[in-house]
Amino acid sequence: MYCPNCQNTKLESTPVEGGVEIDFCNSCGGIWLEQGEIFLLVENRKAASRDLESALKHCMPTELLSPRTQVPMGEITYPAAIRIHYCVDSGGLWIGHKEMEKILARYKRGSASKRKRNPVDPIESTTLPNFEMPNRVLLSLPNLFIRSSLTLITLYAILGVFVVWGVEFAGVDSDIAVIGGFMAVAAQFLISPFILDISLRWFYSMRWLKEDEIPEHLLKFIDRVCNQEKIKRPTIGLIEDGSPQAFTYGYSPSSARIVLSRGLMDLLTEKEVEAVVAHEIGHAVHWDILLMSMAQAVPLILYRFYRALSKIARESRKEVSAVTGASALLAYILYLISEYLVLWFSRTREYHADRFSGYATNDPGHLASALVKIGYGLAKHNPAHDEKIYEDRESGDAKSVGAMGIFDSGVSGSLAIVGYKKRMQGDDSDENDLKKVMRWDLWNPWARWYELNSTHPLIAHRLQYLSNQSITMNKSPLVSFDDKRPESYWDEFLLDFIIYALPICSLVSIPIIGEFALN
Repeated sequence: MYCPNCQNTKLESTPVEGGVEIDFCNSCGGIWLEQGEIFLLVENRKAASRDLESALKHCMPTELLSPRTQVPMGEITYPAAIRIHYCVDSGGLWIGHKEMEKILARYKRGSASKRKRNPVDPIESTTLPNFEMPNRVLLSLPNLFIRSSLTLITLYAILGVFVVWGVEFAGVDSDIAVIGGFMAVAAQFLISPFILDISLRWFYSMRWLKEDEIPEHLLKFIDRVCNQEKIKRPTIGLIEDGSPQAFTYGYSPSSARIVLSRGLMDLLTEKEVEAVVAHEIGHAVHWDILLMSMAQAVPLILYRFYRALSKIARESRKEVSAVTGASALLAYILYLISEYLVLWFSRTREYHADRFSGYATNDPGHLASALVKIGYGLAKHNPAHDEKIYEDRESGDAKSVGAMGIFDSGVSGSLAIVGYKKRMQGDDSDENDLKKVMRWDLWNPWARWYELNSTHPLIAHRLQYLSNQSITMNKSPLVSFDDKRPESYWDEFLLDFIIYALPICSLVSIPIIGEFALN
């Protein structure tokens, strides 16, 4: 196993008295304890058990990978602000050296002297305690209201910074800047649903389904969920396209439109279709339609400012163009920052929509299996049907609405093709096949880079949260990823990324060098 902090440093196993074998990092002093081992290292085990069980109720997701399973761990807080990391799949704990000292002091361990290389002291007892580690703890998601508020405040603060800059240095009229910005936001929100209605009908042959055209099982399911949430039944649209896709848009939960593709209806089972629709209803219930429209307006406005100021700078005299050019550069930088904030915000809301679907269907495994079929292409179908799905995916008729969909085809499209080709060779899809595909998402640093630029989390990360939710609901998870990462891939990634970034850096630097040369 490797240290999750140092990444390239192997953990050293050291047996201590009491039948405990601990793994620790010589570089940072971090300690890995398997399930239940912490209670062999403290004297007051009842208090430690009680505090741990309480702390696990507020487990927060992090990006720190478990040394045992290589999946993100959750962070929990013991009393006295002792922060440690918890692996949901294995029940293990990752504890910093100082945190371990605080735990041992708090729960009054024995006073045996420390050994030179051991991060913890042994205890005299060799009797294992009669304790079962809690492992049915639901991973906490970020508070949706707080994160939404902070994101929107930050985005509009960024927009405000640029407006102030424009008024002070670029000679932009303050009334035009402020009023024009808010009018653009309002216009986008009010007009965009109608534009989507028209474009989906014209370009994708979308049609609204009448009540008797909606499958009976799906209609009953939608009505049940909508009655529980006290919202109107959303209008259901169908796109005659083989690419599996689903998305929602509108003004509010009661005016939501949910659009499904023919490919999705053909590919998934009835329960899986219901899970996908529940995911989209979750977006509506959480007001994602409105909030994402408000968030996406900021980078849109900043980019339009950038384009307009760039044009003015090219056409103005030198004294004016310098200030205007600087304003255009600032607008572009703020546009990039706001764009990544919106992507991060979008990924957070996907996790909450997934969780809503898990509770609405009473089995998160249905959405998990749907994501596997849609995103990874690991589904059992007859060859003729597989060929049709593969061709429709390659045609890309519905790719332009992918950002609003159930997954990001730009991130997992290649994996879907890999899964498809494997089936065409006669291999059945099972948990081992799924784990093989998940390794790329969970181990390869390039996956993190793609996720950073995506509206949706990586499917493997979503599967981890859905599997955890299944366990807490006493359901069998679709997959339990417990493979061990054989090595760190960050060194190869850094070299690849430098090669990847060189052409971009060259294109950016040429105009700057040219400007200095002319001056």
